Amino acid sequence: MIDTLTESELQLLWSNLTKVHYTKNERIVKKGEFVKYIYFIEKGYAKVHSELKGKSFIINIHGHNSFVGLTTMTSREKHEFDITTLEDTLVLLIDINVIYSFLKCNGLFAQCLVKEMSDSTMHYIHHNMLTLNHNHIHGRLANTLIYLSKSVFNSLNFDLLLSRKELSQYSNISRENVIKILYEFNNEGIIKLSGKHITILNLEQLEKYADFC
Repeated sequence: MIDTLTESELQLLWSNLTKVHYTKNERIVKKGEFVKYIYFIEKGYAKVHSELKGKSFIINIHGHNSFVGLTTMTSREKHEFDITTLEDTLVLLIDINVIYSFLKCNGLFAQCLVKEMSDSTMHYIHHNMLTLNHNHIHGRLANTLIYLSKSVFNSLNFDLLLSRKELSQYSNISRENVIKILYEFNNEGIIKLSGKHITILNLEQLEKYADFC
C-alpha cells in the first residue's frame, strides 16, 4: 500500500507517524476512545476484542505488517472495540487525518485501503457469523486453527500466543471443550501439541472438520 504514495505523501506520512513499543497484554486501544490514529503492526501480534453481557469475545487476530481494527477506525468517531497485544509489539501510529487526505487525493491508495477493509470484513463474516453460528464445536476450533496458520502466522508450525481461554473466546466454545478437542486432534495425528507450540500435521483432515457443518 505504501508504494502507491507519492514522494510528498511519503514525507507527510513519516512526519505524522509515531512508533510505540507495547509490552505483552498491554492495551493499545480502549473501546469508547476517540479515533485519532490508524494502527499498523510492524512487529508482534494483537487481538481485537469486546464484551457483551459480561462475556468476552475475540473478533480478530492481527500480526506482522498489518493494519489492526481498520474498518471501524475509518468510519466511526469512537473506537468500537478494544485492542490488546498478545506479545511485545511494535506499532506505528498514523494520524487519521493524514490517511483521510490520502483517500481524497490518491485513488490507488484508496483502492488498496478499501481492499484491506473488505478482506477484514469478509473474514469477520465468515468466521464470526457463518462458522461460529452454524458449525459444530470441532469445526469451529478447526476453522480457527486454519485461520491462525494461514492468515496470522503464515506457517503450519507456530506458537499459539492465545491462552486456552482466549482460544475459546475466539472460537465461541468453552475452555474445557478447547482443551478436549486439541487433545483429540493431537491423538488423531492431525496436529502435534508441545506446550503452546502447534504443528499442523494433516491440514486436509483439519479442513474436513472445518467444512463439516
